[in-house]
Amino acid sequence: MKPPSLLPAANGFSLVEVGLALGIAAFALFAIFGLLPVGIASNQSSVRQTEALNLATGIIEDLRQTGDAATSPRYGIGIDTSETSFFIDAGGNPAPAVAAFYRVEVSLTPPAAGKRNATCGTVTLGWPAEADPPSSTVSAFVALDRH
Repeated sequence: MKPPSLLPAANGFSLVEVGLALGIAAFALFAIFGLLPVGIASNQSSVRQTEALNLATGIIEDLRQTGDAATSPRYGIGIDTSETSFFIDAGGNPAPAVAAFYRVEVSLTPPAAGKRNATCGTVTLGWPAEADPPSSTVSAFVALDRH
């Protein structure tokens, strides 16, 4: 048998080094997993805002299809009324307040005296519908040229 001084040195990691490496990796993973709920909530908020803006665009198109009529064809929004409020579901269909996801508020300003039939205003969608005021809103400007 060879004396201990002549044996090759053992290569490898000590238990302390392995423990430190696992501790650093665990700390990094906890930080990453802690950010996941924030990212998911941000993504859901972005999806809702995009959906609401698309619905607002649909409501504006409904107002543009009014022509010479007093109300819009799909939602029945009065062009001569200054403010209208109603509820829609996530698909954009009119719904009762208990089944609605969005509260829609349309505010139109009639044309000034002596001006052509130019009406402008805003379409605001807020959600959740039953909250007063809604916790999140999206507004879009509308300009109607009715001649």
